[in-house]
Amino acid sequence: MLDVKGAFIEPGTQDLFVDELKLDRLSSSFIEATLKLRRTQNGCPDRETETCGLTRQPTRCGSSAPRLMPKPLGRLGDWSPSLMNPTLAFTLLAHRPQAIPRVAQWWCDEWGLPSRHSSCAEYVHELQALVPGTLPLHLLADQADCVVGVATLKVKINHPMIPGQSHWLSGVYVDPAWRSRGVASALCSEILEAARSRGVEHVYLQTERLDGGLYAGLGWTPLRRHHEADGVEQVVMVKDLSPAARAGGDGAA
Repeated sequence: MLDVKGAFIEPGTQDLFVDELKLDRLSSSFIEATLKLRRTQNGCPDRETETCGLTRQPTRCGSSAPRLMPKPLGRLGDWSPSLMNPTLAFTLLAHRPQAIPRVAQWWCDEWGLPSRHSSCAEYVHELQALVPGTLPLHLLADQADCVVGVATLKVKINHPMIPGQSHWLSGVYVDPAWRSRGVASALCSEILEAARSRGVEHVYLQTERLDGGLYAGLGWTPLRRHHEADGVEQVVMVKDLSPAARAGGDGAA
């Protein structure tokens, strides 16, 4: 007797061969079910019914099977997503409206509901009115077709430490399951590139980590400490993106 690959099967072992084929099929079904469950737990529905806001494009080599690509990021100067972290894709929250409730919940859980809103539903409604290519710019990090982190570039007017108009990195959040994998660093780098493409020369942030935490390691410079209205002490930091700083190596992301 020959198996499906043309190999000879000794008499009396046919039942064993059939059992092995059944086991292989069960293993494949188990793996497929496990991957589907993980996608659902990460906030992304089954790919057969929903693609998490990604667009389908033909694969290379003439294959008819579609592959998933992030939607365009809108008009942001000369900025386009970098390839520094090939395992991540970046897209604007404005292009992924189905991710808005999750992102809003992340921010509310981490920093509380913004004082200008009375409910998280109000906050979601505000985010749904985002206009691509304008500030604030909310950038998502995708891993395996699911949103795993977010960061924002926004404008503040007359901050207690920075008079006039200034640009700030804020809202940096990574899903706990994806932390310590370089997602936050990649998001910060992409936000700085978006700011640089707009001609912004200085980007600021404030953090409760008085030693600067992650941002100190990424080359942000501490200015001085500052107390928020709620009394929480934070340190304000700056990233110099000016041509002079880049020439001297201080403005590297």
